[in-house]
Amino acid sequence: MPELDPVWLLLIAPLAFGLGWLASRFDRRQREHDRKEQLQPYYRGLYLLLSDQQDKAIDAFITSTQNDVDSSDLHFALGKLLRKRGEYERAVRVHEHLLGRPQQDAADRDKAQFELGLDYMSAGLYDRAEAAFEAASHGSFATDARLEGLALSERTRDWPRASQIAQQLEDSAAGSFHRRMAHHACEQAQEAQARGDTAQRLAQLERAVQLAPDSPRPRWMQGDALRDQGDLAAALDTWLDLLPHHPEAFALKAVDAARTALELHASDPERGLAERSRLLQTLEAQYAAQPAFSLIEAWNLLDADSAAASERVRTHFLAHTDPASLMALLQIPPETWVADCGPLVRREINRLAQSQQRHGCVACGFESQRHFWQCPGCSSWDSMPLQAP
Repeated sequence: MPELDPVWLLLIAPLAFGLGWLASRFDRRQREHDRKEQLQPYYRGLYLLLSDQQDKAIDAFITSTQNDVDSSDLHFALGKLLRKRGEYERAVRVHEHLLGRPQQDAADRDKAQFELGLDYMSAGLYDRAEAAFEAASHGSFATDARLEGLALSERTRDWPRASQIAQQLEDSAAGSFHRRMAHHACEQAQEAQARGDTAQRLAQLERAVQLAPDSPRPRWMQGDALRDQGDLAAALDTWLDLLPHHPEAFALKAVDAARTALELHASDPERGLAERSRLLQTLEAQYAAQPAFSLIEAWNLLDADSAAASERVRTHFLAHTDPASLMALLQIPPETWVADCGPLVRREINRLAQSQQRHGCVACGFESQRHFWQCPGCSSWDSMPLQAP
């Protein structure tokens, strides 16, 4: 076999190198071209989405995911867009497709499970949403899934389940959920009351107090339960416990407390007299600290002196001029207040009458005391009907 001339080797080596370089350049350009072809529907989808053409954007994203089946981000974007559009069945299919991929990484699988729960919840399929969130609560989206599961349980009024999830969140250091669990217990107490289960009602309220001793609702409702059970003195004590931290809550229960003290006085005159005296002192001191007309109402129930009661109403109205004291003032003899309260009464009645005069837009629902020919809310013309006061 003849030997190859070394000169030819010198010529062939550069030629082979050049051909290889040209081939690699062609291959790179081909890959870039293919990649651009794949991304073109994606960029078109973004453009259409920004142009508020969501139907066309969805079609473009579907094409993009078909061209680039390995892109999880595109699938998640498409699923969210479908859910936002109310196409829940298609959104479910997208996220189920992600879950069914054999090579899907754990983080994307957890996210797909969580997004699937959001799809079901948006569609109103609460049982499926609960199952999806439960499955997602064991992965990297555990906190988000439990928060959504908590909101779902509260929406469906599954209070035991809501308390269970809230406790899981508390145990995982996701925040403080004691007050929320106390509300769950109060809701269960209300359900027990509707069933006539007094023992369960009291037990749930005691649990609520233990969970959130600084929350007003448990003691508020516990006082109601004790009064309904006939333990009037304990009910009064429970409502008075609201004063140190929630004086505004006590003010709202003041009239109930006064009526309970009167019932106690009727059934047990000696103890009732002591409780009545204590409550009167409390009402007087609390009114001096934080005036509220409900305290005056309770005070007047306990104090049988009509002249003193009328004077308290008149004095409160002059100082605060609120609708509640106005109504009470109009129920007492006019000669006791007309001289100094008359102008204020006329002004307050006129103000209340004007506040009831509303002009509403039939197009968007905007309301105003003033009539507009063009609605400030939606800019529609002649959409606020003319109406005389």
